[in-house]
Amino acid sequence: MVQFYELFCTPTGKSYVGSTAGKLNKRMREHRCLLRAGKHSEPELQADWDKYGEDAFSILFILGLTCPSVEMRRQYELTLMAERERKGKLYNTKRIAFQPPPGASALAAKARQANGYRPSAESNEKRRVTQLGKPKKRKP
Repeated sequence: MVQFYELFCTPTGKSYVGSTAGKLNKRMREHRCLLRAGKHSEPELQADWDKYGEDAFSILFILGLTCPSVEMRRQYELTLMAERERKGKLYNTKRIAFQPPPGASALAAKARQANGYRPSAESNEKRRVTQLGKPKKRKP
């Protein structure tokens, strides 16, 4: 079951749209932790959080779906983003769901080269598809 949600800012009427295959409460804790630390990846969302405070934001559950594929999940999330973007009420700057940060692939390639590791293109694609949408595990 994939849950689609939005982090809604009451003063601005803008939303951050996301989805999770895990527990929604855990995903919201991750957003709040990043926002409280001033480290969220969406600068405008972070600025409004800093300006209006945590009480100005609410988490709205949009829909729970059983998505047979990652592509279907991705497409639905992009559809939700497009609806809000048409109204000028979207915080998300990345229109490609589950997009890695800029420069991530170059850093990964550099690390592989330094270690002498060279996976096949097929192996890379399998790994990429498996990891789509999964939160990174944090070291204790």
